[in-house]
Amino acid sequence: MNRFVMLFWLLMSQSAWAHHTRDHMMLAEDAAQVVATTREGDGGPLWWILWVFLAVILLLGFVRWWQQRT
Repeated sequence: MNRFVMLFWLLMSQSAWAHHTRDHMMLAEDAAQVVATTREGDGGPLWWILWVFLAVILLLGFVRWWQQRT
């Protein structure tokens, strides 16, 4: 389970790299360019599959915890 969580955070952080690749110089850039660069890291429709997979894993974990609780 910890591997899945770590994989999730690694994949989610990819879009943040657009902000940090130029030594925090994004304040000196045009705002529209910063937004465009940030959106380049967006994974598109495959992110929905990742979110559904994560939701199913969390739901199964909750169900398993709930069954052990009773």
